[in-house]
Amino acid sequence: MPTKLSSKPLRSRQKPILTISLVNYNTTDLLIRCIKSIYKFTKVISFEIIVVDNNSTDIDTIILNRLFPQVRIISNSKNLYYSIANNQALQVAQGKYFIVLNPDMYLDQDTLSSMVAYMEKHHNIGCIEPLQVDDQNHIIITATTHKHPLVDIIELTFLRRLFSFLQLLPKTQYITRNRNLIWEADVVCGGALMVQTSLMKKLKGFNEELKLYYGENDLCQRVQNAGYKNVHFGKTSIHHTLSSSTNQIGWEKVSKTYARDAYFYYKKYYNVFVAGIISTAIIINLWLAKTFKSIDTVR
Repeated sequence: MPTKLSSKPLRSRQKPILTISLVNYNTTDLLIRCIKSIYKFTKVISFEIIVVDNNSTDIDTIILNRLFPQVRIISNSKNLYYSIANNQALQVAQGKYFIVLNPDMYLDQDTLSSMVAYMEKHHNIGCIEPLQVDDQNHIIITATTHKHPLVDIIELTFLRRLFSFLQLLPKTQYITRNRNLIWEADVVCGGALMVQTSLMKKLKGFNEELKLYYGENDLCQRVQNAGYKNVHFGKTSIHHTLSSSTNQIGWEKVSKTYARDAYFYYKKYYNVFVAGIISTAIIINLWLAKTFKSIDTVR
């Protein structure tokens, strides 16, 4: 008999302060681990969980409902990917704050309450991310500067090997910053991104032209344009089992989606010429990887 877990009780007619959006695609075991950790460690704040399932083949919604009767489940008839699925959760979100969590995340402390408390004191923050650590408690590098076409065309293709001496990524990843502290960043990670719900709705959520990649880059740019800050909040952490969702899609399809999203992103923030060069370079890299089996691919 499955154990029923409950969040912090809500007063009559009280809305949750936080909406948690979990988009699932064939990572149900990790999803269950994530939800259990949320209920176990989130003690201070009231919250709601919305699971958007992108037509997973490894999920039984009846069992999921029995395990977590308070969780709202939105089932899609096909994979709508990251942006559209999270926007589905946003449309019905009741919380003052809205957090996007990848199902391969899990808590070992009351991270979400700490993030909400910080945002309650700093109303000029649009997006905030926690410190991310892997399953071995090693710090994961998140938070970056805005995307630059030169960096992407090198880092996302075989050119990375030829120009490794340039050390481009450390220059865009705030590599010298102490990740256990709090500091402003251009872009925070979309795998664990909290935002003011009212601001998110005002901005009309994630850009749905961007299926899987560049969504947080675009959102964080629009948040800054609206006069808000994006912050890396290193005073609390979350565990991340890396690349679990994209591994379910397969590297070839991921590369094609990356090329597509890169085109739409760079078309918006640069021009069609730059967008075409970068997306074509990623597709060429995919062909080389399939042909020679030794070229780096998009992860």
